Amino acid sequence: MTLSPALLFLAFTQSLNNRFTKIISTYGRVPLFYYLLHIYLLHILAMLAAVLTGYHWSNMVFTHNWITQEPSLRGYGFSLPVVYLVWLATIIILYPLCKRYDIYKQNNRNKWWLSYL
Repeated sequence: MTLSPALLFLAFTQSLNNRFTKIISTYGRVPLFYYLLHIYLLHILAMLAAVLTGYHWSNMVFTHNWITQEPSLRGYGFSLPVVYLVWLATIIILYPLCKRYDIYKQNNRNKWWLSYL
């Protein structure tokens, strides 16, 4: 059920060419680059959030258990609206980097390794 609507959506929106589709296309041309950057950014933000909420930053890195099972992080977490806000902020923060890398990638097509990143 979820794949069919997604394919229909793609079929009907493929010819759209506006500002939103150009922004989304940027992420689509550099997916691994975005993926690697967002992991590091979210880990840094998680350590910063831990410090700001009264926990030690190393509790987010040097855990002996899964992070939700860590006794030193009891009570750590945020509501769903905050999670969505962080998600949106991550996409916005990484857009300029992805755009610059996309331009670099398009201007240097002769470098074979760029097709992997």
